[in-house]
Amino acid sequence: MQPPEARVIANDLEIYFKGFEVSLKRNNTEDSVRYLESMIEEIDYTIDHLQPEKELRIAREDRKSHVRRAISDHRAVIKELEDELRSL
Repeated sequence: MQPPEARVIANDLEIYFKGFEVSLKRNNTEDSVRYLESMIEEIDYTIDHLQPEKELRIAREDRKSHVRRAISDHRAVIKELEDELRSL
């Protein structure tokens, strides 16, 4: 399921593309260029909007990985200490 903003963006791009197709069929270069520029602006806006979310998601996954690694390291140390305690 797409988030609501993704559906809006996809709908906008579809509208621009249909306009682009119609303008091409009518040999209207000016409108064709305008629709292409609108699509580029929409894509640029979307990238700018989604990039911080992507970076946040990557940072969260990185942090989770560090925490899992730390837990694993601590468990290994605890096991070594338990083994040493048993041997004493």
